Amino acid sequence: MANTKISDLTAIGTVTSTDETVLVDVSDTTDGAAGSSKKATMATIIGSSSITLTNKTIDGDNNTISNLAHGSEVDNTTTSHGATGAVVGTTNSQTLTNKTLTTPTLTTAVVATSLDMNGTRLILDANANTSITADTDDQIDIELAGADDFKITANLFEALSGSTIAAASGAEIRMPNNEAFTSRNAADSANLDLINANASDQTELGQNGVRATRFVPVTPPVLKVDINPSATAWVDVDVSGQTSSTAYAASIRVEVRSTTAGRIAFLRKNGDSDAQDTTTQVGRSTLSSISNLSSAVVELDTSQVFEQSVNNAEVDVLRLIIDGFWEYVD
Repeated sequence: MANTKISDLTAIGTVTSTDETVLVDVSDTTDGAAGSSKKATMATIIGSSSITLTNKTIDGDNNTISNLAHGSEVDNTTTSHGATGAVVGTTNSQTLTNKTLTTPTLTTAVVATSLDMNGTRLILDANANTSITADTDDQIDIELAGADDFKITANLFEALSGSTIAAASGAEIRMPNNEAFTSRNAADSANLDLINANASDQTELGQNGVRATRFVPVTPPVLKVDINPSATAWVDVDVSGQTSSTAYAASIRVEVRSTTAGRIAFLRKNGDSDAQDTTTQVGRSTLSSISNLSSAVVELDTSQVFEQSVNNAEVDVLRLIIDGFWEYVD
């Protein structure tokens, strides 16, 4: 190859680390002032040099890059091989979508929009026996101490067998004004309707009115009737002066005396059609010419009037003493 130009040499298709090339060592002036000709392998050239690669591809499968420093112009985004999204750091704030977390611990979690339990159990206490579940469509089961105690369905709250709904002292259970509040058994029969009639502060049970009442004693008691009846007809007795405008019944002491034993006194509400019978009987002379004492409660009309009668004009003494009455307090 003497006197052959480099440009006339055969080109090498693939350069290996042991291939040699000719270099001029400028630090060695043995051959001349410009330097001395020497040889070097490609491994020596690359290993001892700092090379800048521009627009080059490094095969990451067959090369190891370590201690790689970079400037601020390099993007700090980290990706994982095969991943289609960003890698989430432990201190980053990221949004996870469609991810499955297995037994995670959430500290002070905030649900921005909604939390879909998808019918699964939400455990509330440390030993996992108190929970809320909606595994049945449109039904919420509340479990306490390992047993379902309450059930909520559309427009219905149920206390299950063995459970109790209690109101503490000072608590109130309210119902809407003048609307029915219905209590019923599991068979949906024997209904008990409670209605708050707001206009009169009454509570109605079914068809019967239940109102707050009280007994008011008449002190001292008042003698209202002291007669020797001459007939057996019903006679009005007005006790409005001894009662109140809301009185509906009176407590009466009855004294009956007759020359013939077996004579009877009767009381009834004014305007009633009740006959002289055991339902209206309030006193009876058991011995001739001996007074018989008894007590009775008689219903009053809205004017605080009731009626009295005897079964025979042989009654020579009939005394009626009012010693108290019952009134509505609304």
